[in-house]
Amino acid sequence: YMKIYLDFQGTVTEIDENPSRYICRMNFGCMEIIHKLQLAGHQIILNTSYVDDKEKIKKILNYLNLNPRYEILPITEVVKEKQTPSRWDWEDIKRYNLMYIDDHAYDIPLKKCCMSNYNMVDWVALDLQFKEHNIYK
Repeated sequence: YMKIYLDFQGTVTEIDENPSRYICRMNFGCMEIIHKLQLAGHQIILNTSYVDDKEKIKKILNYLNLNPRYEILPITEVVKEKQTPSRWDWEDIKRYNLMYIDDHAYDIPLKKCCMSNYNMVDWVALDLQFKEHNIYK
């Protein structure tokens, strides 16, 4: 299995122009792909800059785990301190058995947000890469 550090804003959700809105519109495809990663046995760890705010972490985990529209295994692990994402490089990902799915990971596939001028993770592109690199097996 692989250890996967999962960012939230700009990765699972879009980024809003209003910084007080930290839970925004769901990023298309992310929950289905997170579920496929879980079914393949990978360990998903929430890696967010909100880690110091217990109330926000609780709301984020509820958003991920209790959303009736999506079937994922519960995500319960949260970093104690936000980990800086490494570069999106398949040689390193496979060498260290470690992945950062984070909009701040250099070279990770990105697309424009629908609700703002920010970029967010492109889960469709990630899904193609995961298939190409046999991450779901």
